[in-house]
Amino acid sequence: MLVVGFLMLIPMLVGLGYGDADWWAFGGTAAICISFGVATWNIYRPDEELRIREAFAILTLGWILIPLIAALPFVWSNVVPSFTDAYFEMISGFTGTGASILGGNNNLPIEELPFAFQFWRAFSQWLGGLSMIILATSLLPLLGIGGMQLFKSEVSGPAIKRLSFRVSEITKRVWGLYTLLTIILALLLLPVMSFFDAVSTAFSAISTGGFSTKTDSLAAFDSVYVELTVMVFMIIGAINFNFFYQALSHKNYKVFTKTVFKVFMSIMGISIVLMTLAIWRPTAEYFPPLQLTAPEYQMYPSIGDALRYASFQVVSVMTTTGFTNTDIHKWMPFTTFLLITLAMIGGMAGSSAGGLKILRIVLVFKQIIREIQLMIHPRAIIAIRLDHEVVSPEISRNVTSFVFVYFATFIFGTGIMTFTGVSLVDAAGIVISCLSGVGPPIGAFGASESYAVLPDLSKWFLSFLMLLGRLEIFTVLLVLIPSYWKR
Repeated sequence: MLVVGFLMLIPMLVGLGYGDADWWAFGGTAAICISFGVATWNIYRPDEELRIREAFAILTLGWILIPLIAALPFVWSNVVPSFTDAYFEMISGFTGTGASILGGNNNLPIEELPFAFQFWRAFSQWLGGLSMIILATSLLPLLGIGGMQLFKSEVSGPAIKRLSFRVSEITKRVWGLYTLLTIILALLLLPVMSFFDAVSTAFSAISTGGFSTKTDSLAAFDSVYVELTVMVFMIIGAINFNFFYQALSHKNYKVFTKTVFKVFMSIMGISIVLMTLAIWRPTAEYFPPLQLTAPEYQMYPSIGDALRYASFQVVSVMTTTGFTNTDIHKWMPFTTFLLITLAMIGGMAGSSAGGLKILRIVLVFKQIIREIQLMIHPRAIIAIRLDHEVVSPEISRNVTSFVFVYFATFIFGTGIMTFTGVSLVDAAGIVISCLSGVGPPIGAFGASESYAVLPDLSKWFLSFLMLLGRLEIFTVLLVLIPSYWKR
């Protein structure tokens, strides 16, 4: 409450600077948060060390509470009259999802939103991305969540007493690098954008969030320079931040030869080639099955245009950012399949990106190879190795469990959305966009509709999926188990 209260003073000052009439909504919410925070801290100040059970509760309940507070200025100022819509917008922001209700259901278009609220949307993503990187490289490994134990080298030993020191150290180095990258991107965008647009886009790109100051996202700028610059920083945001720290602080550039990095870049490169061919018109001329259906979809006669739009969308979706530079819903169905697959895969662990994470994909693939080898040599002792290090059975088990729960959640969520009347493909696109943190729905739904048209119950369910995806599923599910709350 204290932290969010002080942070809300920033959009209040932005509103005052740009002459927004509703700046008071942030000032009033900040005053309430700070007062309540000080009071509860003085009354309930903890006198014991943080325990694992409490850490889980803080992660889950805190991530639910923060968007609730952050939504209040929208409702009090009547910028977004519906609390459900306001909460959806803010949990989408803090989880780095980028799904929006603006521009639909009588909500204001993004361009008509007061500057303070536009800034708060982008800033919430920046804060959420920073928080997730810190959690992914410090607290989550300590708790052994969902296969993240490979990062135990980052937090040496399970001793809770060392938690404060390690988190403090990691926070400082991540904060510095994260801020520096944001400033660099904003400066690079200034020649093409206004100061406000450049800063907001930088917030969203480095956090792989995807909120834009324009309804048409980056397509509104129609600039190859902007797209290439943002692509580079979206990729940086989806790479394990520990890699950059090792490279910059210890001159250890070998981290970029690790398997997970090579697989990440390889999948992205292959997908760009496939996507380019799928939207390049000459492809239909040499592939007879496409000749009948090609006129129904948007295809580009120029290989340059096809490469431009294909590469940007592949990078945007795989990094789970969600920026767009064209209307992808006019493309052929294969592109939807490819984008949904990339959204599921996501970025690297220890980054601000969502999805299953490349680390888990690699380990699952190695487990499959191991099982095939054991069928041929049943008595062989075959260890799973990653970059010459043996992966423990505990990690393999957790990764397998996480992947199973992830797909089960995806199937269950898709079923729930089809029950509300959404088509199967659109339901799958909506669910994977929220669960993986991509944002804009992948499928025909996003071509003409905002999330605002969905029933309130669907919005609360999708908000829950955003929370699940951001906190690695098991963190939230554990808190929902009744036995967790028993002494």
